[in-house]
Amino acid sequence: MGNAVKTEAAPPARPPPCLPGVDSDFLAVLCDYPSPDISPPIFQRGEKLRVISDEGGWWRAVSLGSGRESYIPGVCVAKIYHGWLFEGLGRDKAEELLQLPETKTGSFMIRESETKKGSYSLSVRHRQVKHYRIFRLPNNWYYISPRLTFQCLEDLVNHYSEVADGLCCVLTTPCLTQCTSPNGVKSQGSPVVMRQKHFNWRSVQRYPSPSSPGSFQKFPVSGQPAIRVTGGSLDTLEV
Repeated sequence: MGNAVKTEAAPPARPPPCLPGVDSDFLAVLCDYPSPDISPPIFQRGEKLRVISDEGGWWRAVSLGSGRESYIPGVCVAKIYHGWLFEGLGRDKAEELLQLPETKTGSFMIRESETKKGSYSLSVRHRQVKHYRIFRLPNNWYYISPRLTFQCLEDLVNHYSEVADGLCCVLTTPCLTQCTSPNGVKSQGSPVVMRQKHFNWRSVQRYPSPSSPGSFQKFPVSGQPAIRVTGGSLDTLEV
């Protein structure tokens, strides 16, 4: 049964919308399916698929690049949420996707850590693929560097999309943002969740820090996180 292939259906005119109840936005193909040793692949590694239905261990899906519709086993795909959060792939597969020819410097994904359940890793394409552990605090805030914490992964992505701040480069586009079909036609998926967030420095008040005469603390007026300014660096305080 390891080489079972379900019958391919006729390609639709255009990809249908996701059905209600399907949580992931899209699927990423992790390997050519079926294997070239069996028959010409219906889906190729790096293709992005829109889900039609969950068939219990199999997905019925359509390629955003080629428009081909077929079945593919769950072990051959990773789920994609928000455009950049990948579920169901490890470090090696992440590197394979980020090293595809169409992928540019700064392309990235966040994936669940293989070594620590419940934690995440940020994988970024630069001269080579770099991996960064994302730690989670007891209050469920996240950080890569302990001097800067974020209330959610989206805020972390937004910050490092504006400034590298210790990473190998600025985050540019999520991995597989643009799908390329074999004939070179590109199709764009749904909007990627990367909200731009700007801190309003006019709404904070400045007080000397009792713990350090040369530093100041800025306390929010309207519920924004407190910021400690010390020697030009920023540290988020838990409030």
